[in-house]
Amino acid sequence: MKKKKTNWISIIAVVVIAAVAGLGYSLYSFYSSGSAERGIVICDPENPSDCLWQDHMHFLVLISAGGADDVQNLPLEKGDLDKPHTHEERNVIHWHSSVPYDPVRQEAIDKSVFTLSASLASIGVEMPDGGKVFVKKKGGSWEYAQNQGGYVWDDSDIIFVTTDSSANEEIVSELEASGISLPYLGAG
Repeated sequence: MKKKKTNWISIIAVVVIAAVAGLGYSLYSFYSSGSAERGIVICDPENPSDCLWQDHMHFLVLISAGGADDVQNLPLEKGDLDKPHTHEERNVIHWHSSVPYDPVRQEAIDKSVFTLSASLASIGVEMPDGGKVFVKKKGGSWEYAQNQGGYVWDDSDIIFVTTDSSANEEIVSELEASGISLPYLGAG
């Protein structure tokens, strides 16, 4: 009696095709659901008002004693991973964790983790005394932030902190001309 040969190439091909299809479907679902832009909300089925919001966000922070060309570098690979922290990208703060979420108001219950001061403190950097904060939101223009260290950042914000005593309008003009942009960070 002849032994049947196992066609390993066919088996491996089927497994690889199934894995690629599964990954493709997962990516399609993630991006088409809006999760990549808005994060994910998870609620307790027993208590639907008990929810957590999870996301992965980044923002660029430039701290300067002078103009846009005189920037202090933030420390790399600093901070707890469940709080704002840095990785290898220069002056980019990351946050990927979860916070309690109000499903009625559709927002995080406590936004203090997202304040500029708290985010800088989590990596061991203090807001400069008398520092003025300017922000460029995704797709927007540079603006002076009224609440300074209490500014609540969003994903892809570019934040410039300076002790420059120039008028705010002059600083905004310099920032607009600087071409500062958020570096490419990929999907994660």
